[in-house]
Amino acid sequence: MRVTGTLEPHIISVYLPTYLKSAYDLSASDASMRTAGFVVLAVVARPIGGWLCDRVHPADVLGIACSLAMAFAGLAAFELPLVPLGTIAFLGLAAVLGAGAGAVFALVAKLAPPDEVGAVTGLVGAAGGLGGFFPPLVMGAIYGTAGDYTGPRAPGAGRAGVRGADVRGRPAGGRRVTPGLRMRGTARTDMISGRLHGVA
Repeated sequence: MRVTGTLEPHIISVYLPTYLKSAYDLSASDASMRTAGFVVLAVVARPIGGWLCDRVHPADVLGIACSLAMAFAGLAAFELPLVPLGTIAFLGLAAVLGAGAGAVFALVAKLAPPDEVGAVTGLVGAAGGLGGFFPPLVMGAIYGTAGDYTGPRAPGAGRAGVRGADVRGRPAGGRRVTPGLRMRGTARTDMISGRLHGVA
């Protein structure tokens, strides 16, 4: 659920116009147009993430998305010139966040009991949306105090990378496994489904 909040592009888009105006001195209309492009790319990338999950295990797709989000967020943290590096960083974030959000729901569909997929999907989406509103609040508070965004962005990039490594190392809520012992495909899904039923 925490990963969902991190990867919800629409949550970031809520604060993105304000950030662009403060960090890059853009006009309100220019910041809004750039934010619209961010949202459109994220929306297009979400089904692509789902399509990838039909061919690769969703945990792997999600782990890669989080790792790439760390890289792009780290690039954005330097407030490089908006053209071209800043634009590349933000559009890259939109793409990987959209794909990652699609992977989250694909993972839920694989791991949740068949008769509870709807309820679990609703809970994950609601928790992710609610949790995703806290980073903008933190960024606004720090900018109001320090007059700069550097503080909140660097930890955010680090959290994305840590979650990416954690997702790729844990099949689902269990013990961390080494790459040589990781199970793939049906075997891993069956094992996790059995644990979920045992807990229930």
